[in-house]
Amino acid sequence: MFIASQILVAISTVILITYSVMEVKRETILICNIAINLLLAFHYALLQSYTGAICTGIIALMVFTFYFKNKVCRNIQILMFIFFLFSLIISGILTWEDAWSAVSVIGNILLAVALWNNNEKIIKALFIIIGILWIALNIHLKSTVAIIGQILSVSSNVIYFAGIFYSKIRAKL
Repeated sequence: MFIASQILVAISTVILITYSVMEVKRETILICNIAINLLLAFHYALLQSYTGAICTGIIALMVFTFYFKNKVCRNIQILMFIFFLFSLIISGILTWEDAWSAVSVIGNILLAVALWNNNEKIIKALFIIIGILWIALNIHLKSTVAIIGQILSVSSNVIYFAGIFYSKIRAKL
């Protein structure tokens, strides 16, 4: 089971790293995150981290609905967002294992906020914070490939911002 979980997280990491270093549209980020979160939900289930598995599964469903959020009125959009935040909190309570369960809930709430946003830069900035939370959780779960993947993901997003900063400084010279 452990090896299967590591293979799933490796695939999700390849998808994450691929778009992290590129300038992409929100829609691309959402499509990639549906696949990533489904893979990670199975990864956490195989590691018997049920809060992580359920919260990540909820995020996959949420991301799918967020993809279509601009096709519904603003009030429905807000209700969708509140529903998913409430679902994450309730699932965290119902599957509580230990204090590490809080990391899954908080990280996924931040992920919901990031993916709700329409600004790629805000999404990627929040991904840095979320990645640090996932690094801590995966150290606890001893998921080596997930740790490496999140370090690469955080690094990719930091490189993305460094590139933007460098471009702005270079343009001023």
